[in-house]
Amino acid sequence: MNMNFTFSDTIAGYASDFNNESKSFISETSDGRKFKINILPQTYARGIWNHGESYIPIDADKIDEMLSVDGQFVYTYGTFYPETKDGESRFEAQWMVFPSTESGKYVHEENPK
Repeated sequence: MNMNFTFSDTIAGYASDFNNESKSFISETSDGRKFKINILPQTYARGIWNHGESYIPIDADKIDEMLSVDGQFVYTYGTFYPETKDGESRFEAQWMVFPSTESGKYVHEENPK
């Protein structure tokens, strides 16, 4: 990707290759594109909730646990930074939304309580 400006966007994809040491994972979109996502100390996450349900925060330890499950779907909003001297761009996650706290489950597809 030849990019010379910074911008923010959301990537919806399936997590794989979580690296706890570097705090990063790969997000693969439905059309097969792969993005390396870098998790920052200030990155936060929540779960999707149906109408009438309470806000669902997800703690940092739970984020790591959930991303360790290959195939976990997650929406990641963050900032793309231009290509670095090694020719790669960098995506830093600001926040993430998980469709459920359980892999393979999509709360927004269920009937609200």
